[in-house]
This record gives sequence, C-alpha cells and structure tokens, in this order.
Amino acid sequence: MVEILEVTQVNNALAEMVALFRVDLRSYKGIVSKPNIDAGREEMEEYLSAKFPVFAALIDGEYAGYVVCRIDSEVVWVESIFVKRNTVVTVLLLLCTAKRKKSPLLMAMIPFTTTFTPTITA
Repeated sequence: MVEILEVTQVNNALAEMVALFRVDLRSYKGIVSKPNIDAGREEMEEYLSAKFPVFAALIDGEYAGYVVCRIDSEVVWVESIFVKRNTVVTVLLLLCTAKRKKSPLLMAMIPFTTTFTPTITA
C-alpha cells in the first residue's frame, strides 16, 4: 500500500532521508561523506518551522521519500525532494497521479491551473 502524508514533525526516518540526500548531493562533487542524522533532523525542523509544506511517501508502512515545498503566491517551488533508490518509480508515479487527480490534500494548498499526465517510457 502506498500513502502520501503531510509531515508535521520530524522522526528518525525523515531525518535519515534528509541526511542521505545530503550525502548524494556531496557525491556529485566527488565528496565522500557519511549521513549526519542530527543535521538531517535539524534541516527538516527548519523547513517545518518556516511553515514549508512537507509531504512524505510511505510504501507498505516504510518511508520511501519526501518533498519540501515553498509557496510563493500561486507558485509552488520544490525546495527539496528525495526518493530512496529502490522506490523512485513508485513514488514518482504516486506524486504524478496525486496531482492529476487533484488530491484534496494538495488542492487545499494551491489552486491547480494545469493538467499533468505522467508518461513512463522503458
């Protein structure tokens, strides 16, 4: 079962994903690092205290990814997004479907003015 939840507080799984995201970003610069869970928790707490909408995807009860949004007037910016490697396709399809179906959770945040239909190619 796949779920999208609005995040209101940081837990260990979210802190770990933020830390893994930072490790991935550093790797693109050739920097090898280890996840810093405390820094990940602090970063997510900063997003939440700034009132940035944060959503997490769960697959069979386990966290698979998150997205941090920033709303500017009627524009939604993706401030940060992370999906665990083994669940990328599932989570992206879920997020695309939620937008296409105009889920009540997302509709409460902003008005939709475009239509989006995901296309998956092999």
